Amino acid sequence: ELWYFWYFTIGSTIFYVGYTIFATPWVALGYELTPDYHERTRLMGVQNFIAQLAYIVSPWFLWIMTNTAWFPTPAEGARGLAIGVGIIACVVGIIPAIVLRERRVVTAATATAHPASAAATTTEAPAPDAPGGAWAAVRRSTGEFFRGFAATLRTGPYLRLCLATFLVFNGFIMISSFQSYVVIYYVFGGNQELGARYTGYAGTLGAISTFGVIALITWLATRIGKQRAFFVSTGLSMIGYALKWVCYDPARPWLLLVPAPFLAFGLGGLFTLMGAMMADVVDTDELATRQRREGMFGSIFWWVVKVGMAVALSLGGIVLNATGFDVALGGAQSARTLYLLRVADVWIPFLASGIAVWVMAGYPLTEARAYEVRAELERRRASA
Repeated sequence: ELWYFWYFTIGSTIFYVGYTIFATPWVALGYELTPDYHERTRLMGVQNFIAQLAYIVSPWFLWIMTNTAWFPTPAEGARGLAIGVGIIACVVGIIPAIVLRERRVVTAATATAHPASAAATTTEAPAPDAPGGAWAAVRRSTGEFFRGFAATLRTGPYLRLCLATFLVFNGFIMISSFQSYVVIYYVFGGNQELGARYTGYAGTLGAISTFGVIALITWLATRIGKQRAFFVSTGLSMIGYALKWVCYDPARPWLLLVPAPFLAFGLGGLFTLMGAMMADVVDTDELATRQRREGMFGSIFWWVVKVGMAVALSLGGIVLNATGFDVALGGAQSARTLYLLRVADVWIPFLASGIAVWVMAGYPLTEARAYEVRAELERRRASA
């Protein structure tokens, strides 16, 4: 077990470092592709729409891994899936680096003609052959990074976005590690094959519903604003979580499909709106600091998400153990264990989402304010 622990720990560390190196510029490019308030929502809607294509397939991973006609053991199934997913990720992941272009690129000529504008986005490093040049550049870059990090964390609207995302996303992640157990051991009495199949049905329905959710929330945000659209999408997801209490019924297993479309509003609306709102925050920060720091905002935002995910998965394991679940008992789990599993599955993400709505109630960047910020930025750039 110790060997597997270190193998998994080292491999995961390499993976997440590599993913961060990829994701930081990728997320930053998304924030700066358009300056238009509503087009940002549509842009993030399209991005999220395409991202959901993977979730049509992923709910069936458990069923694929446990299908003895394809793989002799679940471990072999997991290995085969991992290789296939890795190859697809490598091929598709390189596309943004090839086709995306920055909207504003500071060149040497631009820096000479508009030094004030260039100073906000570029830093001249000492020559490597100068005395202490390389180390001075490292120290200077490190200092600038931590100063930028601190300045970013002082941005009030940004902290609200981070906290709301942390709550909605990780409320879902915390119960994701054992929510299939409710289906398998409560609804189907320990029948893993049937439980995995219905989990796949519900997951596929949720993924398909998410496409409609993204289109609806994108349209809704252009009518009532991003903040109110967040209230609608998160509120509907809370209805979905509450419905799980009555729809996960051993006597009528088909009812477990009912909450799936409502649950799709949670993450479908979240990652459509948060990216669009983050771009508005970057504009506000530029107005205050005269710097464009999409990379800093994006990297800290997703760092918070990843740290939260790690914490949520750890807490999910703790919660599972606290219910008294014992895999050796199979379908003979105690009534108390099944009850506690259901309580955690329903009310942890419900309460986390409710707190997120309360956090976003004080979000100050309205559509009118966003237009004022854009107009001032354009005037400043025109005079630079």
